[in-house]
Amino acid sequence: FTQFSDGLAYKRSGQVSLIDTALARSIAAASVGIIAIATGGELLLGGLWGGEKFGRESIMLAGTLATVFFVLLVPSSQGQILRKVAVTIGLVRPLYFALAVVQIVCGMLATFVIARHGTAGAIATIAGNTISLSIVPYAILLLSGSEFARSISFWLLGRWIVVSILTVFAGRFVVEGFALSSADLNRIEEFSLGAAVGTSCAILGIVLAWFLGIDEARNVGRFVSKKFRGAAK
Repeated sequence: FTQFSDGLAYKRSGQVSLIDTALARSIAAASVGIIAIATGGELLLGGLWGGEKFGRESIMLAGTLATVFFVLLVPSSQGQILRKVAVTIGLVRPLYFALAVVQIVCGMLATFVIARHGTAGAIATIAGNTISLSIVPYAILLLSGSEFARSISFWLLGRWIVVSILTVFAGRFVVEGFALSSADLNRIEEFSLGAAVGTSCAILGIVLAWFLGIDEARNVGRFVSKKFRGAAK
């Protein structure tokens, strides 16, 4: 955002494309994280925390929560990027007033939702709060008539969703197909397997994204290819 601020100060062109690039990269990073956690997260947590005091049900709940939090990185990252844009162009007062209202409303709702629905209510409250906070900066920019009122490309998001679903399905199929469980592995083996599965699936996701023509994945491919060529020399 130093580059964005400097561009505004010196009235350079291309500031909108900087925002679009930042949004696209945030989707890519979140998607790779979702794939890794959704496939290897439970095994990783089982290796770290598994034991008599932290049983399998608790591990599964922790894995689910971790996946949900990574999914919420998609709207959260959009909100953080556009929040910085709004602050940079001087929309501080309306932005933080709206954010404060959203926080107060979500806090009031949380009291009833969590008390009534327990863990599911807590997850719903966190998700609702995150999504609401991500919408506010976009709405403020849009209402102000700013050209920087940008949102995540649904075409790009859709392709990453396809990549994530296919890769997570494949990763879970491998783990469950071999009937791997904490009863068969010690904690070091479980952690190592989780790391291997998560990393492998993340790489597979990037490869699938490359085939779907997603620029961020192709940039990774070009970077890796360049490094290999440099090492070969």
